[in-house]
Amino acid sequence: MKLKPSGLAWVGLVVYVTIIDILLLKMKQIKGNPYRSMSEAFGEALKHPWKRWPIIISWSVLTLHLFGTFIPDKFTALKRFDPIGFVANKVASELQ
Repeated sequence: MKLKPSGLAWVGLVVYVTIIDILLLKMKQIKGNPYRSMSEAFGEALKHPWKRWPIIISWSVLTLHLFGTFIPDKFTALKRFDPIGFVANKVASELQ
């Protein structure tokens, strides 16, 4: 099975996150180091009264971008609000 560039990007992202999380967990085992996993940092940010909002907004925008194809057509205005897709399409058209 040959992966397309987009598939390779997803594989690379998964590998990157996995390696970084493993390294952070190993560093956490060293006594006195303040390191924590990405999941722990994410959970702590969601508990913070101010840090949670950038996380919630970013996660919402990313979810809308990734799952936008599943939004029914009657919500066209919501489908158009995809800043990630907008920027990507704008940059791609400028590179041609």
